[in-house]
Amino acid sequence: MISAIIKKDIALLRLYILASITVSLACYLLAIALTVWFTSHQEKAVQTLVQRSFLSLCIGGQLGFFTTILLGALLAGSAVTLERSDRSVEFLACLPPTRWQNLSSKILVVCSVVVLMAVLHLATTLTSFLLIPYVRVDLRIQALNPTTVATFLCLIVSTVGGAWGFASCMKSNGAPIVLGMATPFLTLTLVLLVGKLLDIPSEGDSFQLRYNTGSIILGSTLGLIGSYLYLTRREP
Repeated sequence: MISAIIKKDIALLRLYILASITVSLACYLLAIALTVWFTSHQEKAVQTLVQRSFLSLCIGGQLGFFTTILLGALLAGSAVTLERSDRSVEFLACLPPTRWQNLSSKILVVCSVVVLMAVLHLATTLTSFLLIPYVRVDLRIQALNPTTVATFLCLIVSTVGGAWGFASCMKSNGAPIVLGMATPFLTLTLVLLVGKLLDIPSEGDSFQLRYNTGSIILGSTLGLIGSYLYLTRREP
């Protein structure tokens, strides 16, 4: 039965899933185009395959992480609300699958797509790290550092959890998507507020660590609250 529910949720989110695949691939096509255009105006030493591959992976990975944050919020904010907007959730409530099975299916579909996107961009970023010793020094500034990569991953958790949490009590996906995208700013506000109250400097690696930790905690908390509300809510 669970496989049928998963297929139903994939069909429900098919446009968003296709958009996620298309945008993820488009990030690297755009990165390649930008790299070729940029290096074609530079000296021959920058036009080698290694230099261009490095720049393409760096730019594509950065674009990919940014789009994953947006697409993650889009998927998480739509998984529940799309059924409410067309009132199909009322019909589903009369079918044998339990609310817990429906919840598990939605979480599996959303998390699978988001994780696959994140793994793709993480893999390309790690590959660019391997090329760093072979590229010019002035190009290495394009590379992400491990701390920034960790921050991107934490932001994905924050936005997905935030969008899921807000979507659990709304009927359209617009507001949850926007609120999910705003969750990192809420985290920043809370971290700065706590730092001010405790007189902790808001700078450096320690601040980055507190922000990343806060992003995971807030995103996970909102996600758990959203799941609880979904399980206990009387539809519509």
